[in-house]
Amino acid sequence: GFKRLPLPLVSRQGTTFVENHGCFWELTPWLNGTVVNRFPAASGEITAAMETLAHFHEAVASFPGTPQVAQPSPGLVNRVQLLRKMNESGLDEITSRLSSHSYREIVERAKLILEISRLRVLPILSQLERLTRVDLAWQACIRDIHRQHVLFDGLEVSGLIDFGAMNYDTVATDVARLLGSLARNDLQVREEGLRAYTAVRPLNAVELELVECFDQANVILSPLNWLQWLLIDGRQFADLCLVWQRLDELIERFPSH
Repeated sequence: GFKRLPLPLVSRQGTTFVENHGCFWELTPWLNGTVVNRFPAASGEITAAMETLAHFHEAVASFPGTPQVAQPSPGLVNRVQLLRKMNESGLDEITSRLSSHSYREIVERAKLILEISRLRVLPILSQLERLTRVDLAWQACIRDIHRQHVLFDGLEVSGLIDFGAMNYDTVATDVARLLGSLARNDLQVREEGLRAYTAVRPLNAVELELVECFDQANVILSPLNWLQWLLIDGRQFADLCLVWQRLDELIERFPSH
């Protein structure tokens, strides 16, 4: 019943994908709309976005194959592993690469990211490790839902896009990611977004705590992932100005944490 998606068109054979030369292909309609480019998002925008996410979660809760046994969140376990790696060697490895890097734009931002990360990694890690021992209900989650994947037509959500990271997890991972992307550190806007979501799909006490934990982990790990790609993995990006812009957006979330 949830239609604001690029749902695959049905082929003549009645399937939603076809095989050709060893590859699977699908055809989906183009969804019109624009993304939010103001921070934090306007009141109507965050309400519409969070309500839409809640309706999506409600619609896919009974998806065939959904695990019926409560288990720890795989997204949370993954973040714990990444934070441990950063604490044990990752931060030092990134620091060691800075001295030989020629881009001043990276060095200046990286120093600030590393300084805050060294202060925050252990407290966040301790909190997350406790919650990885809690069994949670799983269901289909987008896991990469943020402002650039929510399309608006005025104040109405016209569609959700990009499901490449979709998997089973707790809904808290989606709520935290979208809320952080749209509201950032504005407590009033964050509360408004949570109210909009829970009016459709209530969150229990553990899920609400997880939303905050996921968000705090994302605030630290997201810029560190960029430094990993740039300084360790050597990834190349066509437009470095967009990279600096993205890093600045992530750095702006540091003060309240």
